[in-house]
Amino acid sequence: MAPKKTLHREKGSAGAGTQLAPTRFFPKPVIWVGSSKDDISALPGPVKASLGHRLRQVQDGETPLDMKPLTHFGSGVFELRERFEKKRL
Repeated sequence: MAPKKTLHREKGSAGAGTQLAPTRFFPKPVIWVGSSKDDISALPGPVKASLGHRLRQVQDGETPLDMKPLTHFGSGVFELRERFEKKRL
């Protein structure tokens, strides 16, 4: 039997139009800016896999390794970094 999908509301929220807390079933959306999605697609496979995993962690409300908040761009904007063959990408 498949597990039930439930909605989780942010604490203190009530009523229609409130934002749902991120869960495995309702992750935060990714907003790609400029060529960022194409740039990631051009990276080596292991780097894409690692960044993809950590991006999903951010969408689910978790804190991945080697993440830096970019507060000068606003809340909810993060830099994900990856080392590959002694290069920082």
